[in-house]
Amino acid sequence: MIRLAPPSRTRIAPARSVLTRCFAAGLALAVTLAVAAPAEAAARTELIGTVDGWTLPVEVYQPNGAGEETPVVILLHGEKGNRKNWQSLAEYLEKQGYAVLAPDLRKHGEASFNGRTETGESMRPNDYKAVVRFDLEAVKLLALDLHQKKQVNIRKLGILAAEDAAPAALLFTYADWLKQPLRDAPDPAFRTPTGQDVRAVALLSPEESVPGLNPGRVLRQLADDGADIAFLTLVGAADSQDKGAAEDLYKKLGGEKAERVIYAPVPGVPLRGTALLRPPLGEKLFAGLARQDGKGFFDLYLKARADVTDQWRDRTGRL
Repeated sequence: MIRLAPPSRTRIAPARSVLTRCFAAGLALAVTLAVAAPAEAAARTELIGTVDGWTLPVEVYQPNGAGEETPVVILLHGEKGNRKNWQSLAEYLEKQGYAVLAPDLRKHGEASFNGRTETGESMRPNDYKAVVRFDLEAVKLLALDLHQKKQVNIRKLGILAAEDAAPAALLFTYADWLKQPLRDAPDPAFRTPTGQDVRAVALLSPEESVPGLNPGRVLRQLADDGADIAFLTLVGAADSQDKGAAEDLYKKLGGEKAERVIYAPVPGVPLRGTALLRPPLGEKLFAGLARQDGKGFFDLYLKARADVTDQWRDRTGRL
């Protein structure tokens, strides 16, 4: 397991909580739901490099008119998947005003090392650790570049992870919340942030752990009010492979006692991961059957954020 120091206990004003912790009908892909629908823009592919030498293609979706208030969502495919698995969902989110980054993680899709792809090769413990330490950090640097260009607000950052990418998403979120502001001002309130940006994490058919990564010890700290992060766990209710793990994650994150932790099983559905997004089920979920109070998960916990700490800020730091 990646060893991380205990997080700071500095409290931050919690986000508004409107969703109940378990949707009654279970039709729950709330991550896709929004109200306004800005004009769509075409996706493009960016190539990013990791510190340890991998080149990762990232599909970038940006709505027309994107600016300082635009939230950004990172989509992480599962085992044997790739960035193209997310196309329908990414296009939908883009139409709702979200910027979307969908990477090919190492050993998947068109990711390459020294010009050679290794698609299909087994993920080893060090590979999973490197996804947290290098791949996701590189994707966040791309988001930060868009932030500095005033095309997104990185303070409104969400992650949607499928299957074996869930542990990496959780540990990356934890590591992000350990990052302290630069000491570039006497008053901590005016110091430039370097992290604590992930505000909403959605998990599709999540695995509790993978070789090299076990986020179990940090889950309660992630769900603590001081961290101000919301969680949604979506799983097919008839998916025997993942349902137990999803329920266990929900409980370890605080379960019913945690205000921003939501468990949403889809009744009668045996599908897992990104397969939940395929027609006709995916189309129904996109259409709004999971909508509650006119809002969806990312709407509530990313788009609707309006605290002073959520405003766009230059991340270059003061000299």
